[in-house]
Amino acid sequence: MAGNEAKPSAHFADTHERKSKLTRASSSTYRGNSTTGYTRGSWQAHHILCEHAIGSRSFEDQDFGEACLWVTDWNLNDSHNMIGMPIRADFRRENGIKDMNICSHANDHNTTGGYTEECKDFIQSNVWDKVSKGKEGHTTDPKDLSGALKATSDYFRAELGRRASRSGGTILAWTKRHEDDWANKWYRPFSMAIEGAIVPRRPGAVSDIASKMTYVFQRIK
Repeated sequence: MAGNEAKPSAHFADTHERKSKLTRASSSTYRGNSTTGYTRGSWQAHHILCEHAIGSRSFEDQDFGEACLWVTDWNLNDSHNMIGMPIRADFRRENGIKDMNICSHANDHNTTGGYTEECKDFIQSNVWDKVSKGKEGHTTDPKDLSGALKATSDYFRAELGRRASRSGGTILAWTKRHEDDWANKWYRPFSMAIEGAIVPRRPGAVSDIASKMTYVFQRIK
């Protein structure tokens, strides 16, 4: 990824080994660190601050920014930045995941204007653009940079929770998805994206007998 080869600055004491871990570890490592969220069935491990968003960084002074990041104690794969998320098959198999309002990892993650692009732009504006170098040395403390990354991860974790509550939440939306007046809103809480980037979706076929009967009766009223 961008900047991983950059050398540390003489302003920083630790110059031999990078402290920050900015790329994915083995899947078993980051999956094992995904101790929150949804972790059953065919779930997937989600990096809250995505590798692609981290890798697209740029600094006002690129060499200084990379040097500062070199000695920043932050790991992309730590549990603080990981959460387990369901995919569509999990919602179908569990008939909506009745015990948890949570977005689908397959919905609007890497789409145009989706979660990854939002994450990239947010980190750039709120973290990388704040890294600055004074005339007589560094003004950004690596501890502050680590704190900013953790705070940004906290922000997006909270955002995912808030988005899963749109339209009354995924639990309600799943049960209402075949009703006519829910056609343009049932899919909103399943999306990882902000409002303007949500892709409309179809509810799919009615599968279980009870739902099929409800669906039929609604249409013969």
